[in-house]
Amino acid sequence: MATEFVDASLKRVPLRRRTTGPTPRTARLAVFRWINRYNTVRRHFRLGQLSPIDYDKTFAGPS
Repeated sequence: MATEFVDASLKRVPLRRRTTGPTPRTARLAVFRWINRYNTVRRHFRLGQLSPIDYDKTFAGPS
């Protein structure tokens, strides 16, 4: 189910605010930015509503 949610979100979110059709390069950049935000900045339920970056800062020891 989680994969279906990500797939559906990826199809509709990154290019939703565009007023013109994207070029392949701008589409790739938009998808890359969305994936990066989704995996690092977005708060996750399983991490106690922390982003992965904040979770690592809070619970990971020094490198």
